[in-house]
This record gives sequence, C-alpha cells and structure tokens, in this order.
Amino acid sequence: MACAGPDRDLPGVVAMVVDKNGDQVFAHAAGQRGHGHDHLGPMQIDTLFWIASCTKLITGIACMQLVERGVLTLDDTEIVQRHCPELRHISVDWAGFLLERVTGQTLHEYMQQHIFQPLKLTHISMIPNEANQAKLACMHQRVSNGQLYVRKEHPLQRSLAIGLNPNNSPSSFCFSGGAGCFSTAHDYYRILSTLLNNGTCPLTGTQLLSRETVDEMFRNQIPHLAPLNGKHMPAAKPELTTAATGLQPTVDGNRQGWGLTFLLSGGDTGRSIGTAQWTGLPNLRWWCDRENGVAGIFCAQILPFGDLKAFSLAEEIERQVYAGLSEAQRGRPGYLHLSSEYSDLKIICKDKIFPAHKLLVCPRSKYFHRACFAGFKETKGSICLDDKSPVLIEKVLEFLYTGNYTLGYRTTKTLTPPTDDNEGPRMNTNHTRDPLIYFPSRRRATDEYAAEMEELANDAAVAAVENSADGFVDGSPMNKKGPNEEENNVEPAVDILADCHPCYFHVRMYGEADYFMIDDLKIKAEEKVLASLVNCSEVDSFSQIIAELYSGRADYGRLRKLALKVIVDNLPTLRKGFTPVINAKLMESVPDFAVDLCLPTIDKYVGEPHMRPNPFPTGIEYKGVIYTVHSVGL
Repeated sequence: MACAGPDRDLPGVVAMVVDKNGDQVFAHAAGQRGHGHDHLGPMQIDTLFWIASCTKLITGIACMQLVERGVLTLDDTEIVQRHCPELRHISVDWAGFLLERVTGQTLHEYMQQHIFQPLKLTHISMIPNEANQAKLACMHQRVSNGQLYVRKEHPLQRSLAIGLNPNNSPSSFCFSGGAGCFSTAHDYYRILSTLLNNGTCPLTGTQLLSRETVDEMFRNQIPHLAPLNGKHMPAAKPELTTAATGLQPTVDGNRQGWGLTFLLSGGDTGRSIGTAQWTGLPNLRWWCDRENGVAGIFCAQILPFGDLKAFSLAEEIERQVYAGLSEAQRGRPGYLHLSSEYSDLKIICKDKIFPAHKLLVCPRSKYFHRACFAGFKETKGSICLDDKSPVLIEKVLEFLYTGNYTLGYRTTKTLTPPTDDNEGPRMNTNHTRDPLIYFPSRRRATDEYAAEMEELANDAAVAAVENSADGFVDGSPMNKKGPNEEENNVEPAVDILADCHPCYFHVRMYGEADYFMIDDLKIKAEEKVLASLVNCSEVDSFSQIIAELYSGRADYGRLRKLALKVIVDNLPTLRKGFTPVINAKLMESVPDFAVDLCLPTIDKYVGEPHMRPNPFPTGIEYKGVIYTVHSVGL
C-alpha cells in the first residue's frame, strides 16, 4: 500500500528473502519503476537497481578470497605501502584499488570471474549492458515537502554510458569497491545465501570462501571501541543523505560491532545479535542472519539516504519475516532437527550424539525403521553408528527433517571420556567461544541446555535390542556399545568431509542414501552431483570424486552412468588448461573409469571431427592394451 496510488509515499520497491538452502522465503515487487513515468511499467522482481554501498560486501568477499590465497593480509600495512603508496586513511574503495594492483585485473573483471560467474549471476555488474539497463529503476529525489521526482541524471551516469556502447573502453574508469555495482534483488540474495551456507552457494555448490573465513568476517573486529548504537551521522551533502543518530534500532544489552565491511547488530525484529547488515545510498538495505538461517534485501531508488518511509517499510518487512519464520518453524518437522525437545531416539556416531524422533526418521528410512522396530522388541532408543562419518549422519538427519541438506557442519553434542571409572560419558559444554554452535533450543539458558545434554549423554550408550535376526548383516546397531564402553574405544578423528569439494560431498550423501535406504535423498544427492561435477576444476578433488564413484563403498551404478554422460558431454572443458582434471594419472589409478570413458567418447566423437576434444591423448595404455580414442575400434 505504501507504493499504491498517485500520492504514494514510495515510488516502487522490491524485497526478497532467502534461507540457507538457497530457497526463496519471500519475494514481492510493488509500485512503478519511475514516479510519473508509468510507461516504464511496474516494478518487477528482475528490476535492476544501483545498489551503491551494498557493493562493499562484494568487495569484502573479493579481498577475503585473496587473503585465503595469501595474496593479501588483513593487518599488513607494508602491502598497502608497496602497492598503493599514494593512499591514506581508510575506505573500501581503497581496498578495491589494492585488489586491482595485486591481481592486474580491474575490480569489475575480478568480480565477474571469481564471484558472479561462479554463482551464475547474470544481472549484477559494475557496467550493466543494454539488456539489463532496459530494466533499470529510475533514481528519485525527495524534496523537503516530501514530494518525489525523477532525477534527470543518474549518479553513476558514466557506468551506464559505458555499458551502452561496447566500443567504450573502461580501462580509465574508476571502479568503486564501495558503491559501484548494479544488481537485481535476486542476484544479490544469491550472494547472501552463500554467506548463510558458510561460503558455499547452496544451489551451484560453488565455494567462494571457506567457513573459517566467513566466521572471521562475521566476528566483531572492534570489541575494544565504544558501542556504535548512539553514533551521530551528519548530513555531509543534504541532497544525498540526511542526518541520523544510530544505524540500527537495538534492544537493551545488544552491543553493536563491525565485521569485515558490514555492521553487526541485533534488534527487536527477531534477528540474532550477530546479524550482519548494511545499506545503500538510495535507501537499500540488506541483512544476513546466519544463526537463524535467513537473509534479505530491500531495494528502493530514492535520495537522500535515510528516508524514514523506506526504512520503516524495510524494518516492518523484516519483522513480519521473523514472525512468520517462528510460526513456520514450530509447524514444520525441521524445527526439531538436532533438538532434544520431544526426542525419543539418540543416534551415536563416534564422539557425537544426535537427538532424533522416531516418528520423523523411521517412516522415511527403512534402515531406521528396522533398527528401532525389528522384531517388535522394546528398545531404549539408542543407535550406535561408529563406522559412519558424523558429518554425513548430521546431513542425513537434516534431510529427513527438512527435505534438503546443506554443506555447513554444526554438530556440537560432543562426548568426552569419563574422568572416573564410575562416571558415564559427559557432554563437553565449553561451547561459548564457537560462533557456529547450534543450540537445539535457543530459548533456554546455557546452563539449562548443558544439564539437559548431560542427562542425555549419561544414558545414550545403552544397547537396546538383543536380536541377531533383525535384518542387519553386521548385527543390529541397537546392540552396539556406546562411546563410554571400553570395547568401542573410538578416537575422534578429523573428517575430510568437513572441508571437501561439494561434489564429493554429494557423492558421499548418495552413498548414505543407499545405506540408510532413503530413496528421495538419493534423488536429491544425484541432482546435486550432476549440477556440481563440471564445476570441479581441481585435479585432486576431481580424482577423489571419480575414485569414490568406483570404490564399491555403495551402489553407485546409476550415479556412475549419469556422471559419465555429463563428463563426456563436457569433455573439452574438462580437458582444458595445463593441468586438466581428466589426465593419464587419473586413468591409471582408476582403470575402470578409463575404459568406461573411452567407449561413450568414441560413440560421441568419432565421425564428428569438429567436436573432438583438443588436446586429448592419442591413446590410453591399460594392461598392455592401447585404447585409441579417435579410432573406430579398440
């Protein structure tokens, strides 16, 4: 209603909200692209906006990628002095200039190659092309009496001019790391969902940053400074910004902080204390709440910054999102994932305990149904799976509760060895320093949660069904001993799955779906494998994927065939570069893959010289036989 009618308070806005799975929670467009310019049409979800200072987050991601590679560091003034000696003071624009100096690319080129293209974003850019500019929202100005008009010239007019003329060279153009991007709400929220998912895009499987780097970005970098809550922001240029006190409403005891390129602030809308947020000059606003797994962006094109009507609407949208999220969580099984509330089943894997609910896991998994109800004997509800990976067990449960699984790993219920012969296993409750701790019931105080988990752990190792004819080859998991019994003696180990390529992780999830007999999880994992396989450009990771598919760990037959088809269809791409992912070493180490690859490759490329991969080995030797790829026989 704020955007309706000729006397509307706002010309037009777009708001979108996303969760950590990359799924759209909310999306709405209202009003017109230009006040008094109805011929431009209504505001749409794919309308393009100048996002101004929302660019800072993207520049921060780009710089942190270079920090991960060791090209930049966070606290080394010598690097700045060496590459940008003319710069002084602080600015995100300066960070963009430094990136250009050390990479030899413009900031526009770097963002396209390392952020936008990997996430398959086609509308976000520092130089929007003609097709995207056709969807650009007008820039509005609100005057002192509250009236709105469309500005004759856009603040970033030169960026738009360069984008309209392909012959224009942007080599002399200043790419602003602090305010230079144009984007749709949809493209931007894909970036936010990647941060929600600990640096990996939940839809493409592409990893932009490691989880540790995202953790650092969301850590308060200035805890020694006074709180920001009451800071006054003067109106340096009244036509562009209004004076304001405080950057975000807060509640008592909520100390604001500064992450890497954004504000950290809770508030009374329902967001968590560690939520990241920032704004854009034409009254845009985004937030990213990793604890609650939700993020959103509100887009408007109104100057000056600090428009109360725009920000009030943005805040109300956020408030309604959290109200709906709370109700939805309580009404969906996903609300109980990793929660001890109403739990009647404990799944023990090495040093981890997963509270579960028979009503939710047994109907979807024949394995868990058999484990809990084999022979209809009464159980005390504990299953030991010490030959499994805790990472995979957590993700299998996440799927059973939510219908999807993410790549982040947040299990916290860790058993520590007993300190006395008569004492059972204890929970390690020293969690407060870990920002990724997942508290199953966040409403409870830490000591109450620890006491509850202590009680859970003390009886978690009880074996339940003594039945050798329950359908399990290795005996019922209900009969296995818990982590406090000497025969088990399992040493917690570093799990390679916590930091592997997404495609390999999805292959392993397919294997778990086979093991636990969850058909719909097989389908989901299969989709993710096929979507992420071609994006794997690391030789070791690709070899690891192929080795797993041929390992015999699970029934990978169907997945192998589908993966081979994808590989054959994309063979030229996979053979590119100085170190192609498909090479002689891989074929020697997995000879069955070499044979399986040759036959469909011959079928596809023989007789079609223009489609033959180049370069490609002329032959593959295996056990004294040379398989020639581009001939009519073997």
